[in-house]
Amino acid sequence: MPVVEFNIKELEKLTDKTLTKEILEEKIPMLGCDIEHIDDEKVRYEVFPNRPDMLSQEGFARALKYFFGLDKGIPEYKTEKSGIKLNREKVKARPKITAAAVKNIKLTDEILRSLMQTQEKLHKTLGRERRKLAIGIHDLDKVEPPFTYKAVKPNKFKFKPLNWNQELTLKQIQEKHEKGKYADILEGNEKWPVITDKNGQTLSFPPVINSKTTEVTENTENLFIDVTGTDQETIERALNIVVNSLRDREGEISTVEVEGLGERPYLEPEEITIDLEYVNEMLGTDFRGEKFKKYVEEMGYDFKGKIGMSYTEEKTILIPPYRTDIMHPIDIVEDIAIRHGYDQFNTELPTVATTAKSNKETDKKEKLKELIIGYGYQEVKNMVLTNKQNQFTKMNKEPEQETLVELKNPLDKNHSICRNKALPQLLKNLSNNQHVSYPQKIFELAKCLELDEKSYNKVKAIEKLAIAKTDTQVNYNEITALLDSFMKNLGIGYELKKTKDPTFMKGRRAAIIHQDKEIGRLGEIHPKVLNNWDIEKPVIALEIEIDKFL
Repeated sequence: MPVVEFNIKELEKLTDKTLTKEILEEKIPMLGCDIEHIDDEKVRYEVFPNRPDMLSQEGFARALKYFFGLDKGIPEYKTEKSGIKLNREKVKARPKITAAAVKNIKLTDEILRSLMQTQEKLHKTLGRERRKLAIGIHDLDKVEPPFTYKAVKPNKFKFKPLNWNQELTLKQIQEKHEKGKYADILEGNEKWPVITDKNGQTLSFPPVINSKTTEVTENTENLFIDVTGTDQETIERALNIVVNSLRDREGEISTVEVEGLGERPYLEPEEITIDLEYVNEMLGTDFRGEKFKKYVEEMGYDFKGKIGMSYTEEKTILIPPYRTDIMHPIDIVEDIAIRHGYDQFNTELPTVATTAKSNKETDKKEKLKELIIGYGYQEVKNMVLTNKQNQFTKMNKEPEQETLVELKNPLDKNHSICRNKALPQLLKNLSNNQHVSYPQKIFELAKCLELDEKSYNKVKAIEKLAIAKTDTQVNYNEITALLDSFMKNLGIGYELKKTKDPTFMKGRRAAIIHQDKEIGRLGEIHPKVLNNWDIEKPVIALEIEIDKFL
């Protein structure tokens, strides 16, 4: 988790509260921040990744003010149109951008340090080391709008980067500058992104380095902020966090017209519905009308409509734009518990005496696992993340787009989807271990994911059993005998029917049917599939969805 360092006097100034050693060591950690170090001047906290707004000194102080009851509700966001326009060209390497301006801010050395810390911590957390987003902060008075976000050839485009005294091409920045390592993110693209002004001056080379021209100092009064990345929602959230931190330093937020998006930043509160019955069930409390309202407002939220005394009444809660972590009503419940105080909850023994026992389905799965181990198979565990090449192409199949769970912003192309079948990774295991003695017999009880519109998050988890064996000689009868053995031991009826699955050899493959429903397939792996995996010896295998018969 990220560790942030704050100046105690600055926190006191921002909160208008004396922060004693007791508060710093005992009270503040109840917000979910473990203390790392404290001395007379500074304090370091470990902040949970789900609260990126607390990575800035201003955001941390804002959270403290709510926690100590010194403020409540969502602040009024006054913004003015700056008249600045940001034009966008097609930038394949980093397609998303947003921007804002903050004017009439009085920067000090401490505020600058806080701003740089916020920028870097957001790069590491929300930005995934700048792969997902990168933030540029510029002296607005040193350049002239409109600005343009465009792609250029890295060997030809030159500018003078921050902390450098001569012009370099983008490629030279990658090779020579201390921040050049971040240009590796752009490798594989013919053109790389830059932001320029009306006169062709460079503001930034995202996600690597800003221009020396727009360097921010204590004399800077007006700021232009850009956030680039791969996901629009994420970069908008990061922008909101930064501008809110500067607003808390009495900066005036001004919007920028981003081509195709309109005025940014967008600071309208989001809405979430929650009912008191759910809150009280989760917390074991009996909060009603005004107390519930008080706690919600004192954690920085507002209400839409009136608050009543009904125990089951649904409430629409407004979420401030810098709270990027609120995704479900349980997140509101957690904040209510924090405001109430974890030390204020009474411990109670259950009113009903119970005796623990294992779940029947778990018992069956354990028995199934023991049976397969008894047949001489070794259990393996593979990652849920994989790629279309391994999951489909090498298995002689087309991608099943209708059920496929894909990552929106994968860190690398080898881990871009969630597996919906377990067998491909067993073949990968066999391919990687051909130096090991034969026979090789492996299995996995694997979690797989599929799209499901009926689930609250549109995804369902499926547990599958995959078994594979490779040796000099293996055959179809051997894998059917294995299936028959463990199904009879579990007391489960089944039958085999013909299938056209191209992963297996014609005439040596079958679908497994239980209660008139297909629950899996088995057979001898097709030579083309073996060749795709560079497996030299024949393989027999089966895959079966165990939730359908256990």
